[in-house]
Amino acid sequence: IESFKAEVKELEDNAAIASLSQLYIEGTEDVNLIRTVQTQWQQTDSDGAFAYFEMQFKKNPKSAQAVYYFGRLQDSPLDKIKLGRKAIELDKKWPYGYRLVLAPYSGLFSGREKPDNLELLMAELSNDAKYYKKLIKLVPDETYPLEFFYQYLMYSEKYKKALKTLDKRKAVNPKSVSDRDYAVTFARLGKFDKALDFSRKMTDSALENERIKPEEYIQMLNRYHVGALRQAEAYEQIISWYKNQEGHENNGAALYDMACYYSLSGKSDLALASIVNAADQGWNEVNHLKRDSDLNSLHNNPGWENAVNKVQAAWDSGADERRKYTLESKFEKDAPEWALTNVAGDTVRLSDFRGQVVILDFWATWCGPCRLAMPVLDNYVQNEKPDGVQVFSINVWERDPEKAKDFFEETGYGMTLLYGHNDLSKMYEFTGIPYICLIDKNGRIRYEEKGYGEALGESLITWTEDLLK
Repeated sequence: IESFKAEVKELEDNAAIASLSQLYIEGTEDVNLIRTVQTQWQQTDSDGAFAYFEMQFKKNPKSAQAVYYFGRLQDSPLDKIKLGRKAIELDKKWPYGYRLVLAPYSGLFSGREKPDNLELLMAELSNDAKYYKKLIKLVPDETYPLEFFYQYLMYSEKYKKALKTLDKRKAVNPKSVSDRDYAVTFARLGKFDKALDFSRKMTDSALENERIKPEEYIQMLNRYHVGALRQAEAYEQIISWYKNQEGHENNGAALYDMACYYSLSGKSDLALASIVNAADQGWNEVNHLKRDSDLNSLHNNPGWENAVNKVQAAWDSGADERRKYTLESKFEKDAPEWALTNVAGDTVRLSDFRGQVVILDFWATWCGPCRLAMPVLDNYVQNEKPDGVQVFSINVWERDPEKAKDFFEETGYGMTLLYGHNDLSKMYEFTGIPYICLIDKNGRIRYEEKGYGEALGESLITWTEDLLK
């Protein structure tokens, strides 16, 4: 596997990657190696990978392996399940057919996937639940079947059995189970003190490994414990937890969080009062307030408009300070050159825009924060962008680049879409997206934003005004 990864890094041409992938696939029976090669091939040339494994499937329709590998490439969870069942029929003792059937449910239970055909998918679960125990018996020394089963039990609200399954996973491989798993499970069982014990263990570990500073201990403990309670929908318990925190009445962020849990508990008046109190303590993220689904139940309440106005006033009062901070973040380094393809298939080079200010937005369709940033960028392009500024949205880390094109067609965004490559993250030194940077007229990066911030719209205006001087 490591040899393949090293070799594929040296290749940029899709045809060369396809040839190398076929060489490895046809020269081994190692399932994990084939899975790794298939995934890499799909990321670089999804159409080519699909065509190859479809051909193998048609040539060998009675091969459980051919069915399984083709099934892995299906976009539809229902199609994956259908082909997984076929693989099981062909070889009941081969575990990967079961894995293909159960993986889509696992993605659903964990929240990683939100399929459009959710009702149809859940209707199939009753037919496939029998495969959990069969898979565990087939590979008793593996942890992934126990993980699948644990997620199913949690979804089915069988929390005592889920706790026993966690213990079994830990016995197979202690590293496969986290303290967070136990915290959430105990919270679901209503054993909040036990949940807190595991949240403390996570926080202690973070402190011991210097991932947090001593003064950040309480903040991190809050994050872990409230996260576990939230998954258990123990909203009253969360409110009590915040109320017991010293100084919570002067902490705008804590007051806002309490408002969310009051809302989720059906206590609208307390939620609105807590929002107003948060604004009085300086909490000002008005755009976040408006889109927070935790507060949807408040939107028709007569007090909602007043609460929004209070937070808006807090936001407006901080404009000068935000502008000052934004300008103080200015720095200087060379912007690496690139040549990328646009939707029309034309090559676009960064150097073509020397003498103009260039805004780069690195993004992917699956990235939630990217989807928050893009309407802000679009609004800037449509309504605020002055002459002499170019805005490019560079799609990276996308399994299927066609999704980026479809997304832009659906949204009608005004940025120029470019198809990026994996080396861009190293070139521009980012490890997460969205990553937004501004390049001056001389080809130097002067401003950047890592992730999405509520002040992005203001910052874009401030940055470009400064660089156009």
